[in-house]
Amino acid sequence: MTVPSLWIVFLLAAIWTYFDAQKNSGHPAILWALVVFIAPILGIILYFVIGRN
Repeated sequence: MTVPSLWIVFLLAAIWTYFDAQKNSGHPAILWALVVFIAPILGIILYFVIGRN
């Protein structure tokens, strides 16, 4: 994969996390989206372990 396509995947993961966190998390959704965008694999794992109610 090229670098631009990886950025698109990271952005899509952050957008999905933002909308999911608005519904299923007591933490601020924007913070989860930033965590997933900055560190995608670790961020998704942390979101599923800590972020979802």
